[in-house]
Amino acid sequence: SYGEFGKQWYQRRVRGGEDRKRQELVKESFQAKDVELSKKTHDDCPCDFAEEKHKISQGQFIKSIIYGGLDGIISTFVVICSIEGGSFNPLYALVLGFSNLVGDAISMGMGDYLSTMADREHQMTEYRREKWEFDNNQEGEIQEMIELLEEQGVSKEDATAIMRTTAKYPDLFMDQMMYYELGFMPLDEDEKPSKQGFVTFLSFCCFGLVPLLSYILCGFIPWNTFNGGRGMVNL
Repeated sequence: SYGEFGKQWYQRRVRGGEDRKRQELVKESFQAKDVELSKKTHDDCPCDFAEEKHKISQGQFIKSIIYGGLDGIISTFVVICSIEGGSFNPLYALVLGFSNLVGDAISMGMGDYLSTMADREHQMTEYRREKWEFDNNQEGEIQEMIELLEEQGVSKEDATAIMRTTAKYPDLFMDQMMYYELGFMPLDEDEKPSKQGFVTFLSFCCFGLVPLLSYILCGFIPWNTFNGGRGMVNL
C-alpha cells in the first residue's frame, strides 16, 4: 500500500542520514587520531549499520576527473598558445580550441570506457581460469596459496590453517587468490565503465574550457593599463 511504501521510504531516509553522520564521525576520529571516539562510533552503531563503506560513490571517479581535467587544461592551453604565438587571427584560436575540446573530450571518454572494459574483461578471464583450476585441483591451489602466504612472512602452520579454512568458502578463496597471485582487487559490480567514460568526457570539457574562457575574457580587458598604452586585445 501507499502508506507502507511511504513508511519504508522514510525509514530508508532516516537510515541514510544516520549512516552518513556515522561515517563523518569515523573520519573525524581518524583525522584526530581519537581512539576513544572511534571505539564509541563503532560500539554505538546498530548491527544493521555495521558495514562500513570505505569506498564512497564519489571516490570512484577521482581518477577519471583528474585524468580528463589535466589533459583538458593542457591540450587546450597548448592549442591557444600555438595560435597566439603564430600571430594568427584570434578567431582561429577559438575555432581550433573548441574543436580540440570536443574531439579530445570524446576521445578521452571513449578511451577511459574501453580501457576499463578491457581491464575488467582481462580480470574476468583470469578469474574464470583460476576458478576452473580451483574446481579441478583444489589441493594444488591451496598449496600454492600457502606458499604465497609464507612469502609474506606467515608461518607454514598458520598459512595452512588460514587457507584450509578459507577454502571452505570458494568466493572468499578466489578473491584472495586473485589478489595474492595476480595482484587483482575483487571486481566492484557497481562500477560502471560507461559512467567513468562520461565523467572523463565531462571533466575534460569543464577544465578545458578554462583556457578558452580566459582567452575570450582577455579580449575585453583594457590592456593599456598594463602594456604602456598600447590599447587592448581585440578578438
